[in-house]
Amino acid sequence: MNILTTNSISNNVITFLCPVPWCYKIIEKNAIKVTKHINKNHPNISKSMNLINGHTAIYCKDCDKYTTYLHYHCYECDTFFNNKEKRDDHLKEKHMKWWFEKYCIYGKTCSGFKSGICGFNHHKQECFIVDGGEVPFYVCKYDSPWNKHRCNRMKCSYDHFWGRIRALIKRQNKINTDNESNSSILDILNHICTLCEETDEKTKEETDEKTKEETDEKTKEESDKIEKESDKTKEEIDDKIEEESDKTKEKT
Repeated sequence: MNILTTNSISNNVITFLCPVPWCYKIIEKNAIKVTKHINKNHPNISKSMNLINGHTAIYCKDCDKYTTYLHYHCYECDTFFNNKEKRDDHLKEKHMKWWFEKYCIYGKTCSGFKSGICGFNHHKQECFIVDGGEVPFYVCKYDSPWNKHRCNRMKCSYDHFWGRIRALIKRQNKINTDNESNSSILDILNHICTLCEETDEKTKEETDEKTKEETDEKTKEESDKIEKESDKTKEEIDDKIEEESDKTKEKT
């Protein structure tokens, strides 16, 4: 193992010293760049890792060596796992310790501390409490993983146990997915409403046209009726005038 191996952060870029003896090259912790470095400078390692067939290499700080798969080491022993959940279960079952979530680099000066927006811890940089130990007052009372109870609030200013950040990310992803799904449903509903409005508008136009025709026809009938009655009245008046004229003549 190369005793000069380092892992540093500069300008948000994580670098490490190549673990191959006598190499001493500082490499960015990026799978593509790590793979490129091995292929170029360490052909034998590249061949043994089968990188020429499209495999990607990564650097494991705990192992201080290159590997082709991501894994997570136990904090207490040499066991490692292919995901964080299994590692956490191992810590609880085998080492009887309850690990706290990571401490925020800004501490209590963090702008998201009091509002509870920031999911990291802000009170103390404690790593864990032993099983059955006293829970500090600044730890959320709703967060007790030993009882399978976790804080489900999206905003909480208290400290939490390990898994808080991961749970928040999963919940936010679910909310985003639900929002996208709801947006799709809303689009469908809006389309249906548009079709309904177009149908209603067409029906209204047809109804208005039909009503207009009926009104025109009725108006015409009324007009014809009035005209007939007017003609009848005129005839009656003319007859009466003629009758009165005849009577006058007879008297004369």
